[in-house]
Amino acid sequence: MDSTAKAGLLLIFVLASSLPGNCQLPILSKRVYPKNECVPDALAISTQPWIVDDTPDTLPTPWLRLHFTTPSAPARGEVTIHIFDQSGKEVSGIQSDNFGVSKEGSFEAWSPQVAIDHPHFIVEHSANAPKVCLDRYNYRSVTPGAKAIVGGHDKRENLLKIYGKNHRFYKFSSPIGAIFFQNQDGDDTCCTGFAIAARYLLTNYHCISDVKQLRTAEIIFHLDSEDETHVTRRRPVSILSQNESLDYSLLSLDSDSETWVKWEDRDFTARESLILIQHPDGLPKEIAVIGCRFERPDSDRPSNFFHLCDSSGGSSGSAIMDNQTGIVLGIHHLAQTDPATQDWHNLGVRIGAVLKDIQVQNMEAYKAIQNAAGSVPQP
Repeated sequence: MDSTAKAGLLLIFVLASSLPGNCQLPILSKRVYPKNECVPDALAISTQPWIVDDTPDTLPTPWLRLHFTTPSAPARGEVTIHIFDQSGKEVSGIQSDNFGVSKEGSFEAWSPQVAIDHPHFIVEHSANAPKVCLDRYNYRSVTPGAKAIVGGHDKRENLLKIYGKNHRFYKFSSPIGAIFFQNQDGDDTCCTGFAIAARYLLTNYHCISDVKQLRTAEIIFHLDSEDETHVTRRRPVSILSQNESLDYSLLSLDSDSETWVKWEDRDFTARESLILIQHPDGLPKEIAVIGCRFERPDSDRPSNFFHLCDSSGGSSGSAIMDNQTGIVLGIHHLAQTDPATQDWHNLGVRIGAVLKDIQVQNMEAYKAIQNAAGSVPQP
């Protein structure tokens, strides 16, 4: 970037990160930037860049997401924030158009997650633009979320380590991804979702329900271990159908997923054996097999059913699958405790109820899902 092309100031932020971590639902860790550094307004523009170093040893995280504010809306082209990796390659950025009104009445913009160890953030700021401030950032937490464990102890297993790549469970898991996103308050969090057609992904409504969340959301497929070199990443671009009561959102993706699930609208058999492949706390895939079965219908809501598959924060949106075939029968969406016994009961939504609602709201998407069911690529 040519610093002489526009009158103003280049503000350079140098932040660092190191150790891996995880996330919890509903909130990941967030941090107030101690200096609340700002690009000066037009009357105080400096000719020298600012380099801000925020004690990198205290950031145990493989990614950052920065929050910038301005007192008023910058005009088109007045503010550009460039994000570079260690080699100097530009990997992301924010434009004036990305700033929107915050709850406090100022204007704000979040950067995408920056999955690099030592990112450099450069703000290109014209002389007439409102000052730009870095006031806080989000990072991946190492604090796990609350667990909904049936029977007193966690029976989930690491999918790759226990079953390996040749097991049917591993093959069933290919369309399942970890979703990292921000809630309505700008807090980073995570859920699970699954591709139901080449460009369509299902997750819970309580995970993603607002189009404003899409700009900084990311879906990571093949997150099977701490080594993320083999993962594939997709971004959601629109919400095609959603229903708060059924707790689902159907998202379109920016490019095709490699494979997608098979599904079936049918009744459960008594004590039917199930599996729940999930990304609890944003971790690599775990699977609930032991004790994972259909429990009973929900007499209050026919679209819901109870199941006995262990889960925790970040598992929301996981596909509830038949143990033998991997066919999706429902979407895991919440857990409840029995007031009398304090035992956990997990609830799912029948996939048939979700698809019937999609048919009403978006016939084009419904037809695409129907067509995809008969042509699932082998993982």
